[in-house]
Amino acid sequence: MAKYFGTDGIRGVFGETITPVMAYQVGQSLKSVFNCDTVYIGRDTRQSGETLHDSLAKGAMSQGMSVYDAGISSTPMMAHYSAKQSVLAIMITASHNPYLDNGIKLFNHGKKLTLDEELSIESFIDNALLDAVSQQGSHFKTDDITEHYMQLYGSFSFAKTPFKVVIDTAHGATYKIASAILSDYVESLVITGNQPNGENINFACGSTHLEAIQKLMISHPSCTLGFSFDGDGDRVIAVDQNGNVIDGDLMIYVIARYLKSLNRLNKNTVVLTVMSNPGIIKALNADKIDVILTDVGDKYVAETMRNHQLSLGGENSGHIILSDYLHSGDGVLSAVIFMQALMVLKMDLPGLLNTVKLMPQKMVNVYNVNGDVITHDAVLEVINTVKARFNHEGKVLLRKSGTEPVVRITLAYDNEVMLDEMMTLLKNAIENYGRDS
Repeated sequence: MAKYFGTDGIRGVFGETITPVMAYQVGQSLKSVFNCDTVYIGRDTRQSGETLHDSLAKGAMSQGMSVYDAGISSTPMMAHYSAKQSVLAIMITASHNPYLDNGIKLFNHGKKLTLDEELSIESFIDNALLDAVSQQGSHFKTDDITEHYMQLYGSFSFAKTPFKVVIDTAHGATYKIASAILSDYVESLVITGNQPNGENINFACGSTHLEAIQKLMISHPSCTLGFSFDGDGDRVIAVDQNGNVIDGDLMIYVIARYLKSLNRLNKNTVVLTVMSNPGIIKALNADKIDVILTDVGDKYVAETMRNHQLSLGGENSGHIILSDYLHSGDGVLSAVIFMQALMVLKMDLPGLLNTVKLMPQKMVNVYNVNGDVITHDAVLEVINTVKARFNHEGKVLLRKSGTEPVVRITLAYDNEVMLDEMMTLLKNAIENYGRDS
């Protein structure tokens, strides 16, 4: 297993987990690992982004590479350019994390790295394999990434919608590009979270802090729809005029019905993760749409979609992949197609919320426990008890964190009283046996 790479690149607290020295060593590794002479680097708005860019660039240039600085860019922009131009691209971001965190995502010809590529980079990080400057490369500014991304949207044939929309760009990577694109598809647009200062990315705003856009919707009663993005722009969550949340699962349900109506839902199948609400699966099945479930993480969703040649998949967190339009998740694209779906299907959001009956679902994090406790015999016995009490319906999911001593318990069941009782039972078991093991 990779030491520094998680499911979405390297990520952690700037100056601790991820440092300028590490970034320099990653930059040094690129020419050797990827056998290339050029790299494109974009970043979100957090204050440590420039420092990490400079370190990455110096490391790459020390091996004679040409570095192209894309400036503030979203993850979808970098992924699209990497795929379109068959180049190596890096996005400096910690996505929806606080500004004190940062990270490095790499795209090789548009794809996330293989385990072998990650391990090769990690050997540079751990062993400082190249100390000397072998050949000095060059550094350039570029607008190509933005231009290609705008050209992509120019190639779509989407209609303008009648919606009056509020967007929250989380003071992040989409603070300019989201409004530039969405203004072409809506009747009017109100924007918040578009004043980045390096420290306010995702702070009390964005897709993980929906209270910001919910309040804005109330203060703009003429607006009927809101979209809240995360810091790097690959996720989006919608809210209706009453502030009700339309999460990634619900958005996928609407989009799946839309694509099916156009005969563009490949194999009438979508990919969701084990975190998805069972009510969504029932609703999709009722519309004769099949579901494949994967582990949590967009890389697993994307891999399953590729393996089965499917056109739609995603997570309830709002990371949605529409592979016939763009090979990676893009919050702006998801918002555009969601509006097209509502318009074509003549679907109102209150009606949607009444149509799809979500099961009550809760998640509890149990801290300071050994993650392997989920395989303890006594805990497995409790899990089987809970499943039996749920009549083997709903959801019972326990996951250990890959980065901290935490076990995450997710339960879903129609009876909320029973749900709470079983959550307490499982939580107690994890605490009792996880701190002794």
